Amino acid sequence: MQQYLEVAVRTLIGTVFLTSFLSKAKGRQAYDAFVASVRSMRVLPPVLVRPVAAGVVAGELLVSSLVAAPSTATGVCGLLGAAALVGGFALAIALARHRGVSASCRCFGASSAPLGARHVVRNSVLGVLAVTGAMSAPVGGEVRVEAAVTAALCGLLVAAVIMALDDIVELFRPA
Repeated sequence: MQQYLEVAVRTLIGTVFLTSFLSKAKGRQAYDAFVASVRSMRVLPPVLVRPVAAGVVAGELLVSSLVAAPSTATGVCGLLGAAALVGGFALAIALARHRGVSASCRCFGASSAPLGARHVVRNSVLGVLAVTGAMSAPVGGEVRVEAAVTAALCGLLVAAVIMALDDIVELFRPA
């Protein structure tokens, strides 16, 4: 049973991180907008903004690659890397909010949604899921293909909800 939890979480984390990477790496304008959003959070000295932004993008690609690898050990490394990244994201967002900074969320591309508590919660939940997935990595046992496919589809569904969180919140916001 635990191997299917790992499949679901690896699919979820891989999808979220790959989508996030692609939204920033699709062109110079998208990347520059991400760098500007990191700068507007005012949690880093100006000299560190570009290197940290580049590190985030590289980290997102690395995580998505590691969790997609068939090796359990490689997948666990990817999940733990994801937990570290989203932990850093949550701390940076919380610090920016604590300082009263209003920056937009560029996690998955263009968005007018300001960073807020839901983004801290989202990243914290992703971190808990990543650690849970790493801890559930199987040490052996039979994997049924149909169950693994179902687990992967569940991971995709949860990833879609997480990536559309700002739109979902806006949809149900009182007028």
